[in-house]
Parts: sequence; structure tokens; C-alpha cells
Amino acid sequence: GQDESVLTGAPSTTATRASDVGTYAIGRGTLAAQNYVLPEAEGSLTIDPVRLSLTLDDQRRAYGSANPELTWRAAGFVLGQDESVLTGAPSTTATRASDVGTYAIGRGTLAA
Repeated sequence: GQDESVLTGAPSTTATRASDVGTYAIGRGTLAAQNYVLPEAEGSLTIDPVRLSLTLDDQRRAYGSANPELTWRAAGFVLGQDESVLTGAPSTTATRASDVGTYAIGRGTLAA
């Protein structure tokens, strides 16, 4: 018996390494076999988002002072991208009038 080794060519998709997150069709492409008729067939390729790692930097300030800029670093970018693809800013519940203490800094509105 024969198996898939009689096939030549390759399936195709419009997705590339730089394609955005989403689902792309996979078609028969150039697949062929000399003694067989191949039906149209379709599959799908799903490109999932890359999970970044995020570090929120600790900050200090004196009582009654304004909060310093809340800074952060992200890692795990692909295709030469960097923090410039992110929008928003970290946040904290601490205000100028907050009591002395430690307050969490959260992701806030940071988004890709």
C-alpha cells in the first residue's frame, strides 16, 4: 500500500512569521499525487498572543509629596518589537494625602 509519501508539494496559508494574532486558513496548496485526485481540504492555523513578562519597579516618596513616575519593564517581545507597542500606565491607590505605608503598584491600564 501507498501512504502520504506519494504526495508532492505542500499545503499553503497566507500567514507568515509576522502575521498578527488570529486564525488563518490552510489550503491544499500545491499538494499533488500522480495517481490520485486530491479533494479541496481546509484547515486552520491559529496564531496566539505572546505572553510578556512585566516588572513594576518599586518606588519611594516622602509623606505629602506627589507620587513619582511609576516605571516598569517588559520582556518577551518578538519580531524586533519593544515597549513602544504597549499603551497605558501602571497605577497605585497611593495619593499625596495617603498615610505613611506601603501601597501596591499594579498593571493599571498597561495593554498591548
